[in-house]
Amino acid sequence: MFTQFGDSGIIIRKIFFNELNGFKNIEIFEDVDLFKRVARFGKIKIFNETAITSLRRFIRNGIIRKQLMNIFLFIGYLFYTKPKSLTNMYNKSLKKNVNDSIIIFLRYQKNGQVKSRLAKTTSSGFAQNFYKVCAENLVKTVKKIPGVNRFAFYSDKNEKKDVIKWLGNKLFFAPQEGSDLGLRMKNAFEKVFSTGGEKVMLERISLIYKKR
Repeated sequence: MFTQFGDSGIIIRKIFFNELNGFKNIEIFEDVDLFKRVARFGKIKIFNETAITSLRRFIRNGIIRKQLMNIFLFIGYLFYTKPKSLTNMYNKSLKKNVNDSIIIFLRYQKNGQVKSRLAKTTSSGFAQNFYKVCAENLVKTVKKIPGVNRFAFYSDKNEKKDVIKWLGNKLFFAPQEGSDLGLRMKNAFEKVFSTGGEKVMLERISLIYKKR
């Protein structure tokens, strides 16, 4: 997919790529340079599809901070700042690795779809409100922990917008994947490890029921 930056995915024929002499041997913005040369031959097509790329540097440096730095460096590129200088500025802007992460496992609080066993002894409305308060307190506590990456894995991929609106910022959101709880937890750990995490803890909202 042709976009402004190469990490969104580039599709190009090998023959055409070779005719352009490929990527230039520059330390930064080599993808943007390629796009500029491609655009001389016609309009670049942007596909309305999703490309999955690594979040590692956004997680490490913060989404807003990373985007602002990208814009600053890109402006420098447009004004013909030397690539070596841009590379030095980029490297200095990177934070040290944050290897500790916390995973929160939850689902969007819908009436009748959370804590069904609790609802049987109380009501679905009580169970929903109870779960909502527990989840919000857990997220609030996790957000206060310094020096960690925070991930919220929600149960239904269609709930993303609702979950983000509910829980707010300072979290990275992803859907749970797997046919059972054990597999979903395993996949969540693997996803966080793939972003550079080394020490990862998972928290979920559980109740202990006493038999009568």
